[in-house]
Amino acid sequence: MFDQPSPPPQDDWSAAVRPGDVILFAFPIACATPGEAPKTRPCLVLDVAEIRGRRHLTLAYGTSVDTSANRGEEIHVAAPDEMRPAGVDRPTRFVGARRMVVPPDHAGFATGGGQRSPIIGRLVGEARQRLDGIRTRIAATAAQAAQRRAGRAVIVQRRRLGRPGPGGRGHSRPAGAPSRRR
Repeated sequence: MFDQPSPPPQDDWSAAVRPGDVILFAFPIACATPGEAPKTRPCLVLDVAEIRGRRHLTLAYGTSVDTSANRGEEIHVAAPDEMRPAGVDRPTRFVGARRMVVPPDHAGFATGGGQRSPIIGRLVGEARQRLDGIRTRIAATAAQAAQRRAGRAVIVQRRRLGRPGPGGRGHSRPAGAPSRRR
């Protein structure tokens, strides 16, 4: 009679995950050796959304390598006072331009080895402010794309079968121009 619903258990990390969390995920990359499993790496949760009634996470690729590859919408976590709360042991770049959307039950989440949750930390300070700016920019870009799609009329053109024009191969030649046939 006085029963109240209990909060979800802390073991259920998928109910507690939110933007700004750093998680361990096997992010697939194109240059991996064929047949080799993707490396488990820290990834940043950019967004949590419901898609067709199921919860999904938008993840940003994380790397400690500082190259010119994988650039765009980056969040650098390099200061010790930001690395510790984020759960990373070396300077890390989270690349918002390289992202993917996955459900929380995806096999790529690292929850093995006695680990109950793939969440290893959370962004703080300037890194968190940068995340908020990137999330705003991604949302604005998506809204602009949706407006462009909504404003575009759909035109269906019917193709005529047969040879178009006097040239016969889809190219028409001006009247009176010599034919190239010999």
